[in-house]
Amino acid sequence: WDQAKFQALSAFSNSGYTTREAEQIVNHPVRRRIASSLIVLGNAGLITTVATLASSLMTEHLWRAAVNVGAIIGGLGVMIWLMRRRRAR
Repeated sequence: WDQAKFQALSAFSNSGYTTREAEQIVNHPVRRRIASSLIVLGNAGLITTVATLASSLMTEHLWRAAVNVGAIIGGLGVMIWLMRRRRAR
């Protein structure tokens, strides 16, 4: 179960895994189908994020676009700050 969970997480996040684990996935029809679905879902999430970002910047008012960019940069800054905190590690 732990190995299958790790393989699923690796496929969803597109981070990869060892060659031996990849062979286990490719050689098992159910795991291969699950991994394929997770890879598609992971990429769909990325595409949705990029589309949302692009649409938030598409506005007729320069002030609104600047506020959106500031919110994105601020949100990224908070995420980086939270990841660097000692308790988060």
